Amino acid sequence: DEEGISAEEKAQRSARRLACARLLGTLGDSRASAELAVILEAQSVENPSYPWLGAACANALGRLWSEKAAGADRDQIVASLKLHAGDAKLDKRLRWGCLHGLAALKQGADVAAPIVADEEAPTLLRSSAIEVVVSAGSTASSDVMLKLWETQRLGVIGEDGERLPNEVKNYTKPLGLQALFGLATLGDKRSVSGLVDVTTLNEFRMLETLRSEAARLMQQDSLKSASIAALVDTFKDVEKQVQRTNAAMTLGEFGADGVTAFLDIADDEAPKAKEGQPEYAADYYATQVDSNLGQLRSPEALEAFVQAYAGVPSESKKLREKIIEQLLNNRNSLKDKSLEIFRTAANDE
Repeated sequence: DEEGISAEEKAQRSARRLACARLLGTLGDSRASAELAVILEAQSVENPSYPWLGAACANALGRLWSEKAAGADRDQIVASLKLHAGDAKLDKRLRWGCLHGLAALKQGADVAAPIVADEEAPTLLRSSAIEVVVSAGSTASSDVMLKLWETQRLGVIGEDGERLPNEVKNYTKPLGLQALFGLATLGDKRSVSGLVDVTTLNEFRMLETLRSEAARLMQQDSLKSASIAALVDTFKDVEKQVQRTNAAMTLGEFGADGVTAFLDIADDEAPKAKEGQPEYAADYYATQVDSNLGQLRSPEALEAFVQAYAGVPSESKKLREKIIEQLLNNRNSLKDKSLEIFRTAANDE
């Protein structure tokens, strides 16, 4: 009963209740479920008095039951969260909390998918709905998520079927990137080109957290080979010279597979020149590999160089020398792991 209580005291009570609801979700004690469910139901109206409290209770319920075995009680929580998450008449903050609860439970993709597809839905809800479908391992929204990213990256498709000019500032908007990363988490190979963009475009160079996450996702078993191939193509593309250095660096993060693929580029035929343009030198790619070796400095890349050295033909003396130079320049990182290769190199003619 809050009759006669000052606005300041009401605010303090609300803050305490909100903190307690969040803490209960963290503690994982399901004995609090009944009370949390009561509060959630009380706030599940068109004009709730404390929508954030209802959202916190919904989120806490999902976290409380996320580690519990399947059963009637858990099913009841899932059903309640799905009901409220899908109710467009309810406050968006409460629906947001319900979606987060469903994401913790890895349930509710059937309710979340229409929200992901709804271009008029608030970004807050579309974002949490993407979390739900990804956590549930559902591919039902994959096409929508791909479209969301491609529209953000490439521009809106106009009436003539062509994409309208896009602004660079749109590339890094959170919702499209979340859709891209979600698609990658689901193992969808259509995400690879976007992940390559995030790891190689200068627009993402200062956003290391995003770049690192993209590189991590590319190294999943389901995407690894396609990602290496796409990075090699990017490195070789004469129209993408600005991305070349970053492509080399990212290949180095794939360990032996990435380094080997990078070194193999040196043996490829030179690209074909456009009509009216001068021919590229026969050793064009060998020169590019040589000049970008310094970008491969990650621990995985350096260890991969150790493994790759033995596979480089003896007649490729310049490349072998470059690898040794690379390892010598980073010998403090390798410590004793490179001792044997330096002994071998000392015996090379």
